[in-house]
Formats: sequence, structure tokens, C-alpha cells
Amino acid sequence: MKMSKGWKQFERTLLVLLVLLLFALTGPLRLRSGGGEQSRATALRTGWYQLSDGGRKEIQLPVRMEASGEGSIELWNDSLRPEDAGKVLSVGGVQYGPEVWLGETLLYRYKDNAFPKNDQMKGKLWADITLPQETGTEPLRLIYTQTGAGELIIEAPELGSRQEITGRHLQKVSVSLVIVVCMQCLGVISLCIYLYMRRQGIREERFLDVSLFLLVCGFWCLTDSGIYQMYGKNTALGSVLSFYAFMLMSIPMLHFVRNTLKKESGVVVNLWIAALYLNALIQGLLNKMYGIPFIRMLVVTHLLLFSGVLCMIFLLWREYRIEKNLQSGLCLYAFSVLGLSGVTALVLYWAFRIYWYEAVFQFGILIYIALMFWGLICKVTEDIRFRMEQRICERMSIEDRLTGMKNRKAFEKYLQNCARDVEGVKDAELIFIQMEDLREFNDTYGMSVGDESVIGTAGCVKRAGALAGEGVRCFRVSGNEFAAVMTGQDGGETFEKLLVQEVCRYNGMVTGRGRLHLSCGSSSLRKQDGSRRTVSDWMACANQNLQKNRDSMRGGGRDDV
Repeated sequence: MKMSKGWKQFERTLLVLLVLLLFALTGPLRLRSGGGEQSRATALRTGWYQLSDGGRKEIQLPVRMEASGEGSIELWNDSLRPEDAGKVLSVGGVQYGPEVWLGETLLYRYKDNAFPKNDQMKGKLWADITLPQETGTEPLRLIYTQTGAGELIIEAPELGSRQEITGRHLQKVSVSLVIVVCMQCLGVISLCIYLYMRRQGIREERFLDVSLFLLVCGFWCLTDSGIYQMYGKNTALGSVLSFYAFMLMSIPMLHFVRNTLKKESGVVVNLWIAALYLNALIQGLLNKMYGIPFIRMLVVTHLLLFSGVLCMIFLLWREYRIEKNLQSGLCLYAFSVLGLSGVTALVLYWAFRIYWYEAVFQFGILIYIALMFWGLICKVTEDIRFRMEQRICERMSIEDRLTGMKNRKAFEKYLQNCARDVEGVKDAELIFIQMEDLREFNDTYGMSVGDESVIGTAGCVKRAGALAGEGVRCFRVSGNEFAAVMTGQDGGETFEKLLVQEVCRYNGMVTGRGRLHLSCGSSSLRKQDGSRRTVSDWMACANQNLQKNRDSMRGGGRDDV
């Protein structure tokens, strides 16, 4: 059991460090801003043509064109002007391997960095070229090369200042960026809720699971986007970390499921967690030792994640069918949404090679988290309500309703703690205080007057205890009996003097029928020989002294308080 708890703590610490390491290594996006003119970006839809057999064929973009075999498609444009020099030309379709020429000068040809990309990843990129001074004197030429037969979708290039082109790119991925921001905000909120609840003594680990999932998932969405690949720092390293984040980001939510399901289902969940860790380890070793690109091993991760989601859906369905509880039902719906969005994204990725597959998956993740978060909030709200009711019941069980003081149950527990030295005191003084003639008050003036006298006595006892110091605890032990426990020596005499002052002050403010008459008796926890009394002896000694003082008062030998 200790080993299991230690591993869980190590695993959570490792995931937290992973999140911090990911953001620290990749750094923030650095958007390049141009200091030149602020022109409005325009799409070059017209002015394009092809040269074939000495003829010129006009083309308007966007257009779909067929490429056969290893053939290429060349498009020409003569519409650029000399004043366009210094502007940025943004060309899409990087997955088609475009080349951009100005006359005989090569302006752009795609090259992989240290991290190879497939066509789906290239489809998120743009070829941004700063036009040279010779712009407008020679024609612009685009060459697209399709490896294998297929249809090319050629979008219209955009022309504008650096800032305007960057703004257009951001606009195209704005939905994805909003989702990433939502993930990060929800992740931070979930982490704050977890830390606050833990501080309050409520351990709900699933808030931490949700937080880690959202932070890692948000990091993956950001580093997998074309914006990061275009404007980020250390894009090759960021891409590697992005793959690790994709392989490991499901682990926190598997912990979430394990904390939701019954213990017997936890073995299956643990196997999937181990499989995800093993997959990341093996792919890392294969990449490091044999140079196999992560992109070629991506299908393994996809199959593992897809089968894992199906397994979790089955486990949740089986428990929901038996238990019919809200938690397993919401988790089941959430994983079903995640599975549907994941399958759709995989079809778009592998079958149609559509680069915006991630938007579908991200939207599914957002709905998935919303359902999980809602279920978690409902569960925690119910737990908090139960705990509050439990605390209220506990408080009512040790509190006197009429006076608001602690009752006999709390009094006896406190004496036990003092006797066992739980409170850490060397000595303590127990003072019993008894109201005189309470029955006569009730019989002569009524219960309401008697209750007022009890409340007045309680007020005097509490004020005297507050004046005597922080080490005083006051209780109502029965109908007309009160008690005060003072730590330290010679505390009883100080308390009794203060109580006399408070009773005199109170009696000076009330009519004759409400005047208080109290008797006191005290006893120390330690005997004269230094040994401790038992609780029963301690109470018996204080009670004997109280009776002696009452008898002395009735005999006229001593005035009452």
C-alpha cells in the first residue's frame, strides 16, 4: 500500500514537472512585426495563367487541378508592381511542395527542419516570402509538385505587410486559439479548486487530474498548430515535445476514470496507463537509437488511444448499467463524445489528409471536459453539502442551544484531554459555577425569566473567561451549572474575582427579579504531591468545594457571588 501511494505521488509530481518543462523549453510565441508600411492584405485571385504549347490559359484562384504522376503545375502572374517590394507574399499548399520564383530567382522552397513533417502537418503551414526589390520587373511563378496522382486545391496567395499577413494567419486559426485559451483557463481554475479544497481538508484528486489533462492538452494544441510552427521558438524541439504531450495527455483522465469507477475496474485502467507510458518510452528509444521519425509511429499512438477510449466507454457503460449514478453516466457520455470526435478526426487525418482535423478533436475535447467538469462540480457540491451538514450536526451535539456555550459532552472531552496532557498543560484549574434559585425563578416568574437568567449567567461567565486570558474554556454542563477550566496555577482566584465584577455589573442593570446569585467551587488538576488527578476525582473535588461554599453561604458565613 505504501509503495502504491508513493508511486502515485511520484507520477503526479512527474506530470506536473512535465507541464512546466514543456512551457519552459518552447517559450512564448514571438510574433514578428514589420516596421514598414501598413497596407491592407489582398488575395491575388486574378492575373494567374498557365503556358501550354505557346498559348496562355487564364486561371482564377482558388482552383482544383489534377496532377498526374510526378508532374508539376506551374502558375504565372504579372500583376505585381514595383511598390509591392518589401511586402509579404503568403502562399498556402505547403503540402504540395511549392516553389516560388521571381523570374530566375528562387524565393522559396520548403525544407524540413530537424523534425520531419507529413502532408497533414505541412497543410497547416504557409510560405511567407518577403518580396525583393526586383518585384514588378519580372513575372511571379509558382510551381506545385504532387507526388502521386491526385487533385490539388490551390488557394489564392495573399499580399500585404508583415503585420497584416500575421493577422490573417491568426484569424484563420482563431477558433483553435480560443479553445486553447479556454483549456488553459479551465486547467488553472481546476488546479486552484484542487489546492483550495485540499487546504480545507477535502481531497478530490480528480480536479488535479482534469487540470493536468487540460494543461498538457492545451500545450499539444498550441505546439501542433501552424501558428507555432511559423512563429514559435525552437519549433523542432517543440514538435518533439508536442508528440510526447500527445502520447501522454490521456493519462490524467485515465486516473480520473480510475477514481470514478469501482476498485475492481482499476486494474484495467492501470494497464492502459502502463501501455501509454510504455508506448512513449519505446517510441523515444526508437527515435533516438534508430532515427525513426515520430510521424511514422503516429499510427500506433492513434490505435492505442482509440482502443483505450473504447475500453473506458465499455467500463463506464458496465458500471452505469449496474449503479445508475450520475457520475458514471456523465463520464460515459463524455467519453462517447470524445470517441466520436476522435474517430472523426482520424478519418479526416488518414483517409482525407485534411489538415484541420485537429479542430474537430479540440471541439470534442472541450465538450468532453465540460461534461466531466459539470459532473465533478455536482459531486463536490454534494460532498460539501454533506460535510457542512455533518459539521453542523457535530457542532450542535457539543453546543448548548440556549447560551451558545459548549455543553457537557464537550466539557468532559476537554477534561479528558487535559488529564492525558493532550492540551500540553502542566496544571489546570476547574471551577464549577452554580446558579441559585433557578427553579424558584421559573416557578415564580415563568420559564422566560428563568431563561433570561441563564443567558445572563452565561454572558457573565464568558466575559470573565475572556478577561482572564486565552487559556480559559467555559461550558454549560447542566441546567443551572456552568464550568470554567483555566490552564496554569492560581487561575481560579483570578477568574472568580472577574466573575464577581461581571455579576455585580449585570445585577446593576436588571430589576430585582432578574438578579443573579452564583456559587463557585474549584479544584486543581495536580495534587499537592505533584501527581495528576483522574477526571472523576478532579470533578468530585471541585464539586465538594462548591457544596462547601454553598453550605457556608446558607449558614451566613460567606456571601454568594
